[in-house]
Amino acid sequence: MRVNNSRSTNPLAPAFDVYGQKLKNDRDLSYNGVISVGNPPQSFRVVFDTGSDIFWLPKKGCRSSGPLTGACRSGSGLYNPSGSAVNTGQTFKITYGTGDAVGTYYMDEMAFGDPNGEQLKMPEKVQIGAASQMTFSDEGILGLSFPAPDSPTPIFQKAVELGVMTEPVFTTFLKLCPGGCENGGVITFGGVDTDNCGEITDWAPVDDSKMHWRFNMGGYEAGNLRNERAAPAITDTGTSFILGPSADIAAIARQIGAVRQRNGDYLISCAKDFKFKIKFGTQWYQIKSHFLKISLGRYCQLTMAAADIGFWVLGDPFIRQYCQVHDVQNKRVGIAQAYN
Repeated sequence: MRVNNSRSTNPLAPAFDVYGQKLKNDRDLSYNGVISVGNPPQSFRVVFDTGSDIFWLPKKGCRSSGPLTGACRSGSGLYNPSGSAVNTGQTFKITYGTGDAVGTYYMDEMAFGDPNGEQLKMPEKVQIGAASQMTFSDEGILGLSFPAPDSPTPIFQKAVELGVMTEPVFTTFLKLCPGGCENGGVITFGGVDTDNCGEITDWAPVDDSKMHWRFNMGGYEAGNLRNERAAPAITDTGTSFILGPSADIAAIARQIGAVRQRNGDYLISCAKDFKFKIKFGTQWYQIKSHFLKISLGRYCQLTMAAADIGFWVLGDPFIRQYCQVHDVQNKRVGIAQAYN
């Protein structure tokens, strides 16, 4: 975790220019980090998601259903909005590609990092969703995208507004770690990550009216197939795969030798080496084949899947090879080689 102590425009704010939020890698399928909420502080592991805008936690007494739920049932790791929390009376509902969360907004104290280590504390209370019902997963999420019209200001943008950081930029670095690891990546809030990322080689303007970090992808290349038709795409730390239109994913799979299964997944030989590129900004960028496979033993699962949602999702496999630099003020996203 990297923390640079420097200046702040808010005399009540901690004097950080750059703060490194350490992430845990869960078998290359998800990344989460520790934050604390409330006074006395309650610690939580949350997914830092550039594909959504709301910050929410599972609330004490919640109900959840789905394959990745367990917190509500066990009663552990749940937000108890007492003490420093203030109920706003406002409700929220957020829908993801796999599930949703419903609850009530509270104002409460919040800090990045583990209370037992170096923290970045927000100088005033922030808006936090306390989810009473969830489907698919009941792990908290801290959204880092642009806000939807009816959503509160996302946490990072709020930190910039409050003068906690002088640069409205954050960088995502996700480590390749198939077996999972504690030091699985870092989000550098307030600047460019020069420890884990190379020089920025390109920028793409972002359409923030769509909420996501959404830009035009100039095309893709797989095997002997080259498609230079521009298509909208988003960069998303909260998605384990690269998602694309079903016709395009099927065409790519044919080129690289992946076979579609009945459930829609694609399997490929773990020994198979193939080339896949996308056009980001003005240049073509190759994603090496080992970033696009997860071992299932005899075969590997291709970390690309079909999703006819109107745009591509460049999820964790892409970000593991290329750091993403998110420039909130200039509404653009940059790309840099990750040291993986």
